[in-house]
Amino acid sequence: MKPSLLPLQRAVVGALLGAAAAVVAAQDSPHPPADPVRAAYDRADTDRDGRLSRAEAARLPTVGSKFEQYDENRDGYLSFEEYRTGFPVTVSRPGA
Repeated sequence: MKPSLLPLQRAVVGALLGAAAAVVAAQDSPHPPADPVRAAYDRADTDRDGRLSRAEAARLPTVGSKFEQYDENRDGYLSFEEYRTGFPVTVSRPGA
């Protein structure tokens, strides 16, 4: 008589469902990212090279025609530090 794999299958399926639920819960979190400025920059950096091209920056309404103003070293890209100069306010967290 073959041993039943049913308990093992249930454990594996349960673990997979639990992991999937954790991923969904993290995506639906009501808490904003720790640094919304960084989050916006990272979303705009579509090629993930760590800098924003003029085309990538154009997707951000906060940059608009200020690209040249933010591009302090005139290399044609915005580093995060250059982008951050447009946001001199600090991010405060509720309860902090």
